[in-house]
Amino acid sequence: MKRLTLVVLCVAYPAHLFGQTKDADEKRAFEKLLVRCVDSSALMFGPVGTKEPQPIAGALVLDREKHLLLGPDYKVPDDPTVVFPAYTTKGELRNKPSEYVELWKKGERWKGKVLHRNTERGIVVIELDRALPERAQPVEFAPPEIKPGITVYNLGQLTVKREPVWEFSQGLVRSAGKVGHLGGPVPKRSTVVSSVERGPGPEFGLFDRGGRLVGLPSLPFATSQRANLHKHVNEAREFLTEKKVLFKSAEDPAANDKKAK
Repeated sequence: MKRLTLVVLCVAYPAHLFGQTKDADEKRAFEKLLVRCVDSSALMFGPVGTKEPQPIAGALVLDREKHLLLGPDYKVPDDPTVVFPAYTTKGELRNKPSEYVELWKKGERWKGKVLHRNTERGIVVIELDRALPERAQPVEFAPPEIKPGITVYNLGQLTVKREPVWEFSQGLVRSAGKVGHLGGPVPKRSTVVSSVERGPGPEFGLFDRGGRLVGLPSLPFATSQRANLHKHVNEAREFLTEKKVLFKSAEDPAANDKKAK
């Protein structure tokens, strides 16, 4: 398991993170992957008027034109607010939670409303009140079949003690498919089990080497030191198709557009 932190716009990293990455092309590809994933994400806060604002969850861009985001259902109110990744004048990513709290307090936030919510799948679709930042790009869904053994990256704030909001943990997919929830006879849902590290802070998603979404964060209790669960991207794919919400997918974008209309 590797933990990797995004530092600047052109993605400069501490040298020790690339001890096993000697190839310059491989390093550049990895830097591009981090930038792509961060640019498809956002931080969710409570409603306008929250007295002590703190990030409550991560979200992903679904549709720029319609101002839509995809996020977890857990702890997300019907009228959340959102702050997007911000950069300094030197192009450095602001990566401290306190910086985003300050941006929120200054009014540099978007108002949102939940358009669709599915508590069984643990997914919400949020519509924002205005255009998204220029850098914000829609996340692309991975193909429906997730194969065990592929390398994946969990993006999020992996520990409360450390500062980064956007940090990568690298691991391998152990299994992918449908499993029952703990504690009761509920409909089976698809999950991805991997060796990536998860943390108590906001999480954005599980990505493959191409920056495509493999899984969405599940509840914190569904973790252990040896195996971590994410909701399979197919759960989002099926939910969005049911609600006729367009999304970017690696399977067949043209067929997806037709299916969702």
